[in-house]
Amino acid sequence: MSEEIKKDVVVEKNDNNTEKQPKVREPRNGVVVDCVKLNVRKSPAADATILAEIPVGTNVHIIDKESTKDFYHVCTATGIDGFCMKKFIKIK
Repeated sequence: MSEEIKKDVVVEKNDNNTEKQPKVREPRNGVVVDCVKLNVRKSPAADATILAEIPVGTNVHIIDKESTKDFYHVCTATGIDGFCMKKFIKIK
């Protein structure tokens, strides 16, 4: 992951289906909690292939655009990129 973190842009529509002024969503960061090691998976599913394990205390960048109800899409400072269960990530 490069040092530059891009912001997500959210475009909403008015009642008459015209676009409102875009909102810029600030990047979010989190930290791994409540486990010894957290599985980073290839896709947002409990049975998806495990790409890596990251230890408790690891800082992650959350990519909201691709996160789901139960999983955050995360990227670590060392370049690990995948999906982790939300219940083990505390938002900073």
